[in-house]
Amino acid sequence: AHGTLMVLAGDGGVGKSTLAQELGARMTRGQAPPGGAPGDPRGVVILTAEEDTSAVVRPRMRLMGADLGRVTVLDPDEAALTLPSGAERLEARCAAEGAGLLVVDTGPAFLDRGLKSNTEEAIRRFYAPLRAIAERQRLVVIVLSHLNKDVSRSAQHRIMGGVAWRNAARQVLIVGAPPGADPRETGERLVAVEKNNLGTHPHAVGFT
Repeated sequence: AHGTLMVLAGDGGVGKSTLAQELGARMTRGQAPPGGAPGDPRGVVILTAEEDTSAVVRPRMRLMGADLGRVTVLDPDEAALTLPSGAERLEARCAAEGAGLLVVDTGPAFLDRGLKSNTEEAIRRFYAPLRAIAERQRLVVIVLSHLNKDVSRSAQHRIMGGVAWRNAARQVLIVGAPPGADPRETGERLVAVEKNNLGTHPHAVGFT
């Protein structure tokens, strides 16, 4: 939903970044996301500490059919931007690019120095400006997060760091291989809604 902040979580290597970039590619074309409605093409701003911009992100999004003129990728070395201190600069960039989607990959990588990713106060300070940007700019913020290794716990307790990474978000999606499958041996993936304060829980969506 536009004007909101959501979390997309999963184990390393399952395709979180790829999924977020695919949604971004659709945004640049005005194409509907799965189950959604089409709209006017809008820009996408990606903060990434996970993937190389020139070698991975832009080539991948080109193959996805993105309008690369609407894609802005900021990595930590280029932007030197962390939150909440860099919120004003980030919002200005989103406004200048006409962004409908802001991707933060991953959330803990863009915390201001001195803030700990496992404390509720730090996480809520990180989220506050992102939520404000989403509302003022009428865009979607997707914050990517890893899962911890404790597979015996329920999904709501597996997002790495403090519980506020989940609790302070309006929506939480989990991406992973189908139950019982090894993500290294299959390209099949599922996206499931773990939390949704904005409506009902839709069925999981599959992709390859």
